[in-house]
Amino acid sequence: MRPIPPTRLFAFAPIIAMVGLLAGCGTAPPTAKGPEFVPDAAEEVFAAGFANIAARYIEPVTMDALVLDGLRGFGTIDPSLTVVRDGAHVAILAADRTIAAKSLPTSDDV
Repeated sequence: MRPIPPTRLFAFAPIIAMVGLLAGCGTAPPTAKGPEFVPDAAEEVFAAGFANIAARYIEPVTMDALVLDGLRGFGTIDPSLTVVRDGAHVAILAADRTIAAKSLPTSDDV
């Protein structure tokens, strides 16, 4: 068998390039859409989590204190976030601008 001269190999270069380009034009398969957010299910998950956390504290912890401490933890992720309590209400501020405000849960809300 004779070796193929390099000049003949270059003759196939455009065909090889075209095949490569066409193969790259294929579309990716559709990705599955994630599950939708269900507020009732989220409420159940958080309620169970808070109940389990509160049950494991050495000293009793009120739910409002637990919520406030959890929200304040966002400040470690983003220092521009702060949490402000005003009586029975809490507000989350980003760069000193209120982005959310809600009533705190009662102390016995588990």
